[in-house]
Amino acid sequence: GKGPRPRPHTHTTPKPLLKVGGRPVISYILDDLIEVGVREVVFIVGYLGDVIRDHIASEYPQLRGHYVVQEVQDGTAGSIKLAEPWANEELLIVFVDTLFDADLTLVKRVEESAAGVIWAKEVEDYYRYGVILTDQDGHMERIIEKPSEPVSKLANIGLYYIRDHALLFDGVRHTMSRDPGKAGEFYLDFF
Repeated sequence: GKGPRPRPHTHTTPKPLLKVGGRPVISYILDDLIEVGVREVVFIVGYLGDVIRDHIASEYPQLRGHYVVQEVQDGTAGSIKLAEPWANEELLIVFVDTLFDADLTLVKRVEESAAGVIWAKEVEDYYRYGVILTDQDGHMERIIEKPSEPVSKLANIGLYYIRDHALLFDGVRHTMSRDPGKAGEFYLDFF
């Protein structure tokens, strides 16, 4: 997105390159990904995407990057669908507009029977987020995007580990075959 909330900073700097603690937001995320062995990244870019590409090439030459421009802002499912040509194994999906403190090495310890992991944080202002509904064992049943009723305070922070990439993209296609949700966007609510 164009980052209207942090303007005027985003007039010349894309959101992922805004600095927090003296470093671009994206650097915190990429450093964590490199630490767990990620060597290839698909970057879904839009506004000022060339600035992001130049930054990655300069600061992270060890990463093999693929850049895809999201011409239509059609939500998270739409952006993830753009990465499909490069997805041929397990995936980490990371939304770059959220800083998080998460143990990404958890992906190496996920039980074989688990389809993946979604990281979450308990919040009071649940209506601003996609929230996660879980069963009695804490397994996710579904995501509800920005609910008007208090159904959960467990917010999706935009960090997923997906073991079965083919099943993920089947779900994305299914979601995008329906009518879009709020604001004309397609969300990852098919889990």
